[in-house]
Amino acid sequence: MVRRVCVELFNDVIVEMALFTNITNTQTILDQLKQRNTDYDFAFIKASLITHPSQIAVAANKALATFPNIITPTLHSELVFILSGTTNITQSYKRFGITPDTDRMVVVIFHASEEKWDRVRKLIQGDEVTSDGDADLEDLIQNFDRVTAAKYYGIKGAQGEAFLGSVLTCVACHNL
Repeated sequence: MVRRVCVELFNDVIVEMALFTNITNTQTILDQLKQRNTDYDFAFIKASLITHPSQIAVAANKALATFPNIITPTLHSELVFILSGTTNITQSYKRFGITPDTDRMVVVIFHASEEKWDRVRKLIQGDEVTSDGDADLEDLIQNFDRVTAAKYYGIKGAQGEAFLGSVLTCVACHNL
């Protein structure tokens, strides 16, 4: 099952995300992204820095709100940029995008379709986390790197829901 997030500001746009684990071809994906291969026009995000799907929903909403005046080449890369907490595009890709050693990632698709998900599944050599209910959310929470996220977002002392609220505020206020 793919977890769907509807971006409420733009009701006709559906943003979908899925968690992939045990990925063995991250370097190939990175190479294709650097070459701007349009077959790879999806957001590939380090799963360890996503604490909750709402973090992606807020970034997606912000990316759509700025479109077509985005700073990065595509709407998907804009999502990664907005998640990052920095105004440096290269730094944002290094922080929240995938790296050669990434073995867990969240893939996000704007205007998703089953055809696009079939393409993603062919591109990624790894396991898609499928579930009924919130098992994929639990996997995100269990593997969340709170220390690194706190550092990137400049959050100190917040715990639990207050931490999530701080993350969402940082994403929503990105580049203001």
